[in-house]
Amino acid sequence: MHNEHLRTIAIITAVIAPAMLLCVLIPNENNDYYSSLNDLTGLSKININTAMWQELDLLPGMGEKKARAIVKFRSMNGDINSLEILRESDILKQSDIDKICAKVKFTDQ
Repeated sequence: MHNEHLRTIAIITAVIAPAMLLCVLIPNENNDYYSSLNDLTGLSKININTAMWQELDLLPGMGEKKARAIVKFRSMNGDINSLEILRESDILKQSDIDKICAKVKFTDQ
């Protein structure tokens, strides 16, 4: 019975875990996939002015509705210079801003 559990764990590790990793790979605007581990682990910041809604959706507390609203706002109003603009536009609440402020950037620098 013990060997059967070990075999099950090995199957999960070999088959299911890589498949789960593929689920978080999202193409960027050039249809390239993220190439660095930092992009997958959240160590790099997401550029709020170039990210697709699927990328923004990965931010804590974001969700598809808010992510799509940010992309729509950006397409209608141009680059976003601060998260405060999104709060004033009723896209994000202050609690949303508190969750994502350290995880977003506004330029590629």
